Amino acid sequence: MIWYTADVRSFSPAEYEAAFAMLDETKRARVERMRQKKDKLRTVLADKLARDVLSRELKCAPQEVLFTYEEGGKPF
Repeated sequence: MIWYTADVRSFSPAEYEAAFAMLDETKRARVERMRQKKDKLRTVLADKLARDVLSRELKCAPQEVLFTYEEGGKPF
């Protein structure tokens, strides 16, 4: 098992905006409804980290990674 970590404090506003732009419409709306800035940052950073790891494994660009969600909102 491989663990990946990222420090939210080092996530710049430009990086946040770029990662936020890659979210699908539903996830962007979910993030926008969040009240706490730290929750928004963690959610967007987690998506970015997943995209970065998967894009390396799949040998594609991060924006080409698409997530599918079940009714409850969990990715699968």
